[in-house]
Formats: sequence, C-alpha cells, structure tokens
Amino acid sequence: MESAEEAPQREQLMDAIIRTKARLDQHEQALLQQQDSMARYRDDLLRHEQRLQLLDQTEAAQQLQPVLQPTPQLAPANPGPLHVETKLTAPQRYDGEPRGCRGFLTQCDLAFELQAITYSSERARIAYVITRLSGRALEWATPVWAKQGPVCATYRAFKTEMLLVFDQTTTGPDAARLLMTIRQDKRSVAEYAIAFRTLAEDSEWNDKALVTAFHHGLSDALKDGLASIGCPTELEPLIAHAVRLDTRIRERRRDQGSSPRPQAASSWSSQSYDDPEPMQLGGARLSAREKDQRMREGRCMYCGETGHRRGSCPELSGKGQVRPARGGL
Repeated sequence: MESAEEAPQREQLMDAIIRTKARLDQHEQALLQQQDSMARYRDDLLRHEQRLQLLDQTEAAQQLQPVLQPTPQLAPANPGPLHVETKLTAPQRYDGEPRGCRGFLTQCDLAFELQAITYSSERARIAYVITRLSGRALEWATPVWAKQGPVCATYRAFKTEMLLVFDQTTTGPDAARLLMTIRQDKRSVAEYAIAFRTLAEDSEWNDKALVTAFHHGLSDALKDGLASIGCPTELEPLIAHAVRLDTRIRERRRDQGSSPRPQAASSWSSQSYDDPEPMQLGGARLSAREKDQRMREGRCMYCGETGHRRGSCPELSGKGQVRPARGGL
C-alpha cells in the first residue's frame, strides 16, 4: 500500500505528465502547422522561381530577336532606265523645192523627238536643219544664221520662217476650193486618191462632204460601176471600192488588148458600162432589182439565161433560139 507521503507525489507526477503531454501535443500541432506553412512557402517559392525563369527566357528572347532577325537587304538605288536613242536615217538634203518643205521639216521633227539628248538645245536643232540644206535653201539659211537675229533664237521661230519662205502647200480654203475641182482624168483611182487625201487633210471638210467630192471627181465609167454594186457612204470604203474596181477594169483591158478608153467592168460581167442599158427580150428595160438579181445569179443581162455573158449572148448575135427572159422580182 502506498504511504501517505507517496500519494501526493504520485499525483504531482501524473499532473506533470499530463501537462507535458499537453505541451507536447501543442508543439506537435504547432509543428504540423509549421510544416503546412513550409509546404505552402515551398509551393509559392516554386511558382515564383518558375515565373522568374519564364521572365528570364522572355527577356532573353527579346534581346536576341534583333540578332536573330535577318538584316533587311537594302534595295540598290535605281539609276533609272538607260536611255538609248533611236537612230534615224538623215533626211535627204532639201534644195528649196516648195512642195517638199513641209515633209523635210517633219522628218527633222522626228529626229529631234527620238534623239532628244543629242538635239537638246535650240542651236543644235537649227544647226542640224542647216546642215541638211542645199541649193536655194542653203543660200537663204546662210545669211540668216550669220545675222543671228530673232529667227535663230529658237527652232520654232526658224521653222516658221522657213515655212513662210519655201512652203507652198495648199491649206485651208485653198485646199477646199481644189477639192471641188480635182478630177481623176486619166490617172488611176489610186493616184487620184493620194492627191485627194492630201487636199482633204487640210480642208476641214466633214466625211460626208469628202465622199461627195471624191465621187464627183471619178470618171463616168467608175461612177457607173460603183452604182451597179452600191456606193459606200463613207470616204475610206468608197476609195477602197473604187480602187478595186479600177484595178479590175485595167486588168481586163490589158487581157483583152482593148483601147485605153476607160470602161467599167466587174468580176461577173464582160460588158462595158458604155454599152446600152441592159434590157429584157422585147425591149423592156430591166429594173434595178432585176439587174442586181441577174448579177448575183450570173445570168446574162440581155436574155436572162446562164452559161454566157451579154458580150457573147446568142440573142444579140442573131444565133440560137429566142427564149423568154426570166421574170424580175
């Protein structure tokens, strides 16, 4: 049995053990909390380190970017296209013939336009023109250049003076008056057309008036031929038709050895436009529609049959049996 003295000691020891255990529990609880805190601190530290590493990588990439990017190649300075001048054959020397003045100066103008570097100054252009002169033209230009007056100040002034002295090209009202009187006469239509176009360029007439004037100047044979196939209402088609028709007429005259008297002909007929008006048998004149139909079908303009032309029609020569003409439209 315990003595009276041992009982209080035992209780004191038990109390001490309980308090110590309680403190130990408190320390353990505090340690667990500290461990949790340390774990959280460790996690936070890891996240901060990761973020710092990412920032370091980003910063390093930004610093390296200018180095890694290729240096842009600077385009070489564009010196511009090399200007190569077109070399033209020098115009023939102009001797002062009135009708050749404008054409000569036109050739010079083309040289100055295509060789602008060579003839960049006014004096260079005037000098070039003078070097291409001869005869009366050179005799005129020599004292003009020697005086070095206003005429030699610019090429335009020199050109204007030269045209005033030598050019006699028909222009304006004079060209219009000549258009009313020009005729084909014995010329080919091609030659007549060249003369007509030359005047027409300076006449300021409209196309309708030019058509009337050109048709009026054609020979009667050509007028008849154009009437039979239809006359165009515009100048260029009219000239083209007239040239083709005139060529056929001249070829037929050469083939047939006929007289030089102009006569109209076409690819479908050997008869002359100077022959009498085509008729049906019995003396009735053919209508315009009947003539056109016979032309298209290749039928004789006299008897209306196929297989021959009017020039070899047996009815006209008194041979063969008379057959009634085919009716008109």
